Amino acid sequence: MPKTNAFDRYTDEYDDWFAKNPEKYEAELELIRELLPPQAAALGCFPGRPRT
Repeated sequence: MPKTNAFDRYTDEYDDWFAKNPEKYEAELELIRELLPPQAAALGCFPGRPRT
């Protein structure tokens, strides 16, 4: 089984989670922003569709 199989298999479910849980997603982003230094540059590498 390829290591990407889980990501390929559940892409729609993964993306749907963000649509159904926007407040949880925003809370996670806020926590990450609090942990990063103010001038930190970050690169996201996640399965699914890009988000801003």
